[in-house]
Amino acid sequence: MPLAEAQSHWVADLLEGRCALPGREEMLDEIHTYRARTARVTSPRPGTPSRWTRRRI
Repeated sequence: MPLAEAQSHWVADLLEGRCALPGREEMLDEIHTYRARTARVTSPRPGTPSRWTRRRI
């Protein structure tokens, strides 16, 4: 399982202090960008325009 192994190495590096996470604001900006990009792609009901099904999270 190469993906799980890579993830475990990354977490170990975080715990050992060999790398650091981005700042809180940078992570929140990335989350908002991702949600804005994917909000129009997914719809809870197929065939329903996404402008009527926007979720507030």
